[in-house]
Amino acid sequence: MSNPAFALIFCMFQGISIFLNGQNIGPKDRYEQAKYTLHGHSELKNASFSWCFRDAATRQIVDSFHTELRLVPASTAKLTATIASLELLGPDYKYQTQVYIRGEIMRNQLHGDLIVVGSGDPSFGSGIAGSASADSILSKIYLALQKIQVKKIKGSIIIDPQVLPYNHLSIPGSWQWEDMGNYYGAGIYGVNWRSNSFSIQVVRGTKQSEKIEIERISPKLYDVEFINLVKSNESNPDEDLYIYSAPMGKTVFVDGNIHQQTKS
Repeated sequence: MSNPAFALIFCMFQGISIFLNGQNIGPKDRYEQAKYTLHGHSELKNASFSWCFRDAATRQIVDSFHTELRLVPASTAKLTATIASLELLGPDYKYQTQVYIRGEIMRNQLHGDLIVVGSGDPSFGSGIAGSASADSILSKIYLALQKIQVKKIKGSIIIDPQVLPYNHLSIPGSWQWEDMGNYYGAGIYGVNWRSNSFSIQVVRGTKQSEKIEIERISPKLYDVEFINLVKSNESNPDEDLYIYSAPMGKTVFVDGNIHQQTKS
């Protein structure tokens, strides 16, 4: 979803950057001029913002502004988690998701179970930022089974996520209801397949306020009920779709508006 406030600040800083790049002044003067422009910007007269810059070598504060304010950290909180991970695990750490078989192999059949033991890998099957895609991981498992001459499993595929709590604690209690069901609000579990997300393909309506049709959900979710409340709305310039779901829940609400199909 687009964030008008963020877009405004981004455009503002971009404008400041373009303006200052054309000036023949030093870094300190450019910084002071940027601060002056920021403080005097009419669109931010009712906004709350702060900053604190430290010298990485001496740890001395170089400059700060309104550091006593209590502001919502939002996505900047990811910096703390990233720094802690690099410090504790190291830059070369890789998650290991183990796949086991249990039982006997007879006549190319596994009379037993295939067990996937999670490690908490947040990128498992996501295909994001160089991580292996879901198809790639399934192909590796298939080839590994071929090597031991297993063509059929006469048992169960067991997913073990217990390396992390598998309950409501996967999502912090302070998260907003409208965030939890969307890609940026997905919980974290011992096994996080495809970022714990799914995609919804819809058929646009041709009339104002017409209920849209959900054509496909990928990957297919079993034992989950979808309640579709989305309607065509050409009068709204933005398309706002929200997915409402709760941790461990089996009911998903799809709500919002989408532009109606353009007539050819």
